Parts: sequence; C-alpha cells; structure tokens
Amino acid sequence: MKEEVYVNNNDLAKSLDILIKDVNNLSKYVNIDKELISHLSPKKALVEKLKNPEFNVVFLGSFSSGKSTLINALLEKEVLPESTKATTAVPTYIRFKERVKSDNAVKVTYLNQSGKDRLRELYIKEIAERFDKNNLKIDLDGKTSEKQVEILNKTKKDSTKYEGKDLKIIDELIRLLNEWDTERQEEYTSYNKLTNYVAEASENILFIDKVEIDIENTDNQFDPNIVLVDLPGLGVSNPRHQEITKQIIEETSKAIIVCMKPKHLLEGEEINLIDRISRMHPQILRKAFWVINQWDTLTDKQKEEEKQNFEEKLKEKRIDIELDRVYQVSALKYFILKLKESDQLKYTIKLKEHAESFKDLDSNEVNSSEETKNFDVFKNHLLDHMQKNAYKEYSQGIREELIGILNKLKSNIDIPEKEISLEKHIQVRTARKSKEKYDQLVSEFNKFIEYVLVDARNYLYRAEDLWTEEISKTVLDEISLLLDNIDEKKFLSKLTEGADILSQPHRAPSIIEKELQIGNLIRKQMISIMEGNFYKVYIESLSTYFKEAVAIPQAMLKQVDNALEIVYIKERTIGLTDALLVRYSMFLDYALDFLPKHHYSSDIDRKYSSRSSTSFESMLSSFKNNLNYLINEDFKKEANNYLRMMLKNYIENITTNLKKLWKENEKEIFMNLSLTIETNTTESDQIEKKLKAIENYEKSLKQFEKELNIK
Repeated sequence: MKEEVYVNNNDLAKSLDILIKDVNNLSKYVNIDKELISHLSPKKALVEKLKNPEFNVVFLGSFSSGKSTLINALLEKEVLPESTKATTAVPTYIRFKERVKSDNAVKVTYLNQSGKDRLRELYIKEIAERFDKNNLKIDLDGKTSEKQVEILNKTKKDSTKYEGKDLKIIDELIRLLNEWDTERQEEYTSYNKLTNYVAEASENILFIDKVEIDIENTDNQFDPNIVLVDLPGLGVSNPRHQEITKQIIEETSKAIIVCMKPKHLLEGEEINLIDRISRMHPQILRKAFWVINQWDTLTDKQKEEEKQNFEEKLKEKRIDIELDRVYQVSALKYFILKLKESDQLKYTIKLKEHAESFKDLDSNEVNSSEETKNFDVFKNHLLDHMQKNAYKEYSQGIREELIGILNKLKSNIDIPEKEISLEKHIQVRTARKSKEKYDQLVSEFNKFIEYVLVDARNYLYRAEDLWTEEISKTVLDEISLLLDNIDEKKFLSKLTEGADILSQPHRAPSIIEKELQIGNLIRKQMISIMEGNFYKVYIESLSTYFKEAVAIPQAMLKQVDNALEIVYIKERTIGLTDALLVRYSMFLDYALDFLPKHHYSSDIDRKYSSRSSTSFESMLSSFKNNLNYLINEDFKKEANNYLRMMLKNYIENITTNLKKLWKENEKEIFMNLSLTIETNTTESDQIEKKLKAIENYEKSLKQFEKELNIK
C-alpha cells in the first residue's frame, strides 16, 4: 500500500485533541452551538485512524447476505465458516502474515470485566425498552447476581403480557449473570474449529469479545497492513455486538465493503447504519465497494429490476457512491470453481457439500459466467485499490473533513474583543447563568412532556371500553325513536317514485338514511367520548403547565391555547368516525334483503306480487335488527380499537407540536429568564479565566491549521 503523508498524523492528533479541549473550555464563556461541539469531538477518532498503521477493510452486511463466503472467495481459502443461518456473531479480524501455524492461527479473546459491565448495561437498556420496564436498571443495580436473576425470572413469568415478544434476550442476560464470576482466558485454535467461536449458536458466544485470524500471505497478494474485518450481522441479538459493529465502522474502518443479497437491498438495520455513515463520515462511504451477492439466483428480468431498485434507494436516501464500484456476483459459485480448478475442493469441510450443484461446470465457467466474471473484476479492483489508492483517498478525505470542521469553527464561533469593560464581562457571565437556568427549565419541560406521554399511553392501554354498551343503547334508542316517527305514507310514496309504479324496496336504505342521519348520531357520541376524561385530564394538565411555568411569554401562551384547541381533535374524531362508517355504508346494501329472488323474471305478475308484499313494518323491523348487531358488535369493537389509537396519536402529536413551539420561542423564554438572574460585580477570576480561554482557543486553532498544511 503506497502511503502519501499529507500531515504528521501524531502531531495532527495532538493538536486536534488540544483544540477540542480549548473549544469545550471556551464554551463556558462564549455561546457555542452544542451541535458544533458534538460534531467536533468524534473527529478525533478519524485522526486516530490515521495514526494506526493497520488498514481495516470492513465487511458490512445483514443476515445471510454471504459476507463470510465473500471473504473466503477473496482469500480462495475456506477460513470463515459458512451457513444458511446467522454465522459471524462477533467481530472477526483477518491479518496476513509470512508464516502461520495452522493449529493456533485463530486467537479468541473473551470479555474482561469492563466488557461484561457494558454488556449488562446494554441488555438492561434493551429489555427495558422492549418490555416497558422503565425501572429495570434501578431494580437490578446494587443487587447480587442471584437476586438480579430472580428479578429477571419474575419478568419472564409475566411473559403472558408480552405475547409475541422474544424472551431470548432475557435468557442471555440471566446466563451472563449466572456466569458473572467465571474467568475465561484467551485461547488459540485452528481454522476448522472456528465455528465453535464465531457462530451465533456457539456455546460461549455471549462471552467472546473478538476473534483474530492469521492467514499466510501467499505470493504477497495482500499488503501486510491490510486487516479484513468480518462484522456481526446487523440482526444479531447481542446488543454489545451491535454497538461494536457501529463503533468499528466509525472509529477504525478505513474502507467498507457492503455485502447485500437480491430482493433485500438496502433495507432495515442495513440502510439505517449506511445512512448514519453517509451523514457522519461521507468520505468513507463514498469510496465503499458495493457487492450484490447471489446474483446467479435471479432471472434476467429480476436482475434489471434489482439494479433499478438499488439506484432508486440510493437517490431516495441521498447516498453518494461511485456506481463503478457496484458489483453483481456469486461469491459461492466463484469460490467453488476456483477451488475446483486448483483441485482443493475435496479438502474443504463445508464447501464440498455444494459441489454437487456445480458438477457440470468446467473451469472455463470461471471466466465466462456473468457472476464469476464480475467477482474476478471486483477482486482485482479491490486489491489494486488497496495497493495504490486506498490510503491516499482515505487520508485526503479525512483531511478535507477536518478542514471543513476548521472552517465551521471560524465561521460559527464569535470571539468577543479582549479589551472590553468589566460591565461587558459581567453581562457575559450573567448570560451564562441564564443559559444554565434555561437548560434546567428545558430539562424539566422535556421530563414533563415524557411523563404525559407515558401516562397517557398507559391509561389508554389499560382503560376499559371507551365506546360502552350504554352508548350503544343511547344511539339505538334514538334511532328507534326516529324510526317510529317515520311517516309511513310518505315513505311508501318515495318507494314508488319514478317511471315504475311498482314498489322499489331496495330504495329503503337510502330513504331511511336521509330520515335518520345515523352518521351524525354516531359522530356526536364519538366526539362526546373524546371530550371526556382523557381530553380533560391530559390537555388541561399541559395547559396548566405552561401557565405556571416561569419565563413563558404571553404571546406563546396564546399559541399554546391554539395548539390545544379542541377543534383539532374534533376534526380528527369526525374523520376517524367517517372511516369507521364505511362499514355502515356497506351495511346499508345488505340490511334490507327485499329484492325478490326472481327479480329478472319475465313473469310480471309474480314480480309485482313479490315487490308489493314487503310491508312497511317488516322493512323497519329488519333494519332495526341488523343495525342493532352492527352498532353493538362490529362498530363498538372497531370504535374502541381506533379511538385508543387516535387519542394516543393525538397526544403524541400535541406534545411534538409543543416541543416545536418551545423551540420557536426559546429566545424570548431565555430573555425573560435572564431578567430573573442577579448579577455579581466581583467576578474578576471568571473574567481572567475567560480571557485565558479565548487566548488558548485562538492559539490551538492556528496550530491545527498549521498541522493541516493549509496555505
């Protein structure tokens, strides 16, 4: 790998570290955007990558995308275990050495105590979120392992409340706690035993930190600084391995190979992580290699569709890549044929099981089939890139990113003049106190909003029926009364309107609907439910909070009242009711089954007799009976389901809007809050510290610019 050094990486890392500290210190005295600070700190990891001589090439992919097979095919050696089930469940590093003893070529490292602590924390967090156990960490912290296991087993016994949720994650935490004091020493093993350490079903997979594999660098095909990193599939259950996957990509990877399978391109956790990398480290993703594996399983038409689908998803997510680094391959096919050429297939462990599928292929297939030919191109491009351009592109990309950070610091941080009056300094100090008090106010507001959301969701989850039997009875009684008051003569007259004097019973539903306006009766009851305890309790509590909170401007209080205006929920309730009434409109089509079976008969007398024999009382009686079932059964059930959902969504939307409203008025709130801060004119020590912070920041900024060799 040809290294072109733009800067002294050690000095750059040191100067960046000093700059980060000086910016953080300066933020105590100067108002600096928190987002800028949070964006600056992770950049230290980029420079640390430059300092590391190893060039980590990370293989990223979802479950069953074929990462392990892809790596084996590149190596032309069966190293990583292959399976149709989830295989690699721990970070696996492959390094290239001159000589390797196959019996101890694999090093397995187990979790130390800090690793166990972190894994326990992640499991508790994941379980709390999945099973709505907000106090789980409080319940477990400070307890013995045995007591923690007892609490978790009780959670499992309550599993009837968690129907459909996987309890495996609780079992894994229980096992971690049961073996908390068991110490496992690192060990060495051979390639053919690797499955026992990296497969998700492996006995000790929970306790393995990482696996490192040494490969003999035949013909010096790979630069010795290159490290291939097979990451756990994004669907593994172990939350620490999920965290490490993201950490490796962001902090140590220098090149990425994204492995995908057809019909599942860029979806789920895969696209979420790629989107994150695209935003945080675009210079890495822009130079990534994109491999669509198992391409030979598609028809020609499917291949065209998948290519189009892939490009559309890239545009949708605004992910910038080089399309000439997209390859459609069959790693398995290529690998088997290569081993068949070299007569090594019969010596493999798992791979020879696939040989039967390719028995009719000869060696020429390696160079002629689309998928294997593409793989050969991919491999050559990758190795050539690693040898010639990878480090240059990577370091240049990081340098450009750091220059961008430097420019942001210059343009976004306003440094006050050093020679300013004591009064001005005191004003700045007062502003800082105001900010601290404002942050506290914001924190309290967010906690209150979260409390309202949690309480509202729990209320709706546990609440009894919102549309009760009493409400059904009220609606049906009103309808019955209206039906009883329908004028029989006028009703029958409308049945005979038009060219045909014969009675038309199929008109009855529409005539009844015009008379009764049943939809309006139901809307009235739905709005009444909405205006009940739920609305009063939660909306009034939100309104009271803003009225009693300090520093809220009057104009914002009016905006709060508008945001909580009942007309919004009324409109949503009416819309929901209209959607539910679709069933009622269909009900009208079958509620009155009066049309004669021989409606199309040429027997006019029989037709007339059948039509006219339906009595007015029979029509209304049938309508009442059918409507009674509709309201008491179907509508009541759906109304309760969707009312809960609508009210939950409504309270969530309201709280989101209130947060947005707070953001829009934060300057006025901050100014009002500042008026309540008492100033102190004896703060010379703070003034001195501030001036020193400004001086250090300007000095470190210039040094960082110098290390980047900016002319």
